[in-house]
Amino acid sequence: MKRTVVLLVILGVVGFVFLQFGNRTIIASMGDKENSSNELMTIASVLDKEQVSIQEWAVHSREHLASFTNNEDVQRYQAKLMKDFPNWDWTIHQDNGKWEAIATQTSNEINETIQIMATLTNEQFHSYLVYEVKGTKWNEQTSVFFQNKWNTRLSAIFRGNPTSFSCMKADISDKIDTSLSETEVNHWLKAFEAKEIESLHESAFVSISASSPLFAETIQTKDYKMNLQLAMRSNGLGAKTTLVVGTPIITIEY
Repeated sequence: MKRTVVLLVILGVVGFVFLQFGNRTIIASMGDKENSSNELMTIASVLDKEQVSIQEWAVHSREHLASFTNNEDVQRYQAKLMKDFPNWDWTIHQDNGKWEAIATQTSNEINETIQIMATLTNEQFHSYLVYEVKGTKWNEQTSVFFQNKWNTRLSAIFRGNPTSFSCMKADISDKIDTSLSETEVNHWLKAFEAKEIESLHESAFVSISASSPLFAETIQTKDYKMNLQLAMRSNGLGAKTTLVVGTPIITIEY
């Protein structure tokens, strides 16, 4: 059965991230730094009310470093980040025209990664800065991190406003039957106060693009605006069924 995947493609355009969703090209504009943490916590709040078990969560933020024109610019900024985050584990790689530095830290089961990279392709120089935070547990410590540290992290890492994507995966095996019926789909749309825009339905998989007033970030396509994606996958009778929620789209595998 065909598996639906959302592919994030970097095209190096100032202020925008281009994404490929199905056969549509869509544009995500840069948003407020505070929105992504609030929106992840909104997803968690809805799932908590539904009494489902959160299995995985992630926030992916990135910025195109448009003003950097060579590796020296990127390496100077990496040196600044290394000074600001001296206790993180740093590694640097250079190969075939690509330079990359990665820093990682794990604390209270929260995994953080900073990645700064530069490439020279067809004599065009591009550089990007990525910060990802993810985990497999959602608890009080996680909430405190986003309430107290998140905005400080973004301000320390990024030069401008990054584009952010928030996702959560939950086990809903005890909440639904294996058919992924229209009733169940509508239940989750209602839980997120969402209006369906378009969807893909298979026997054991459903993917929905929607719009919800709960989330501020939006993606503008040629035909509509969306800010929520839901995906449900059933692995058969007696097997685990999962729900993945992403705003404005899903960026983790489902």
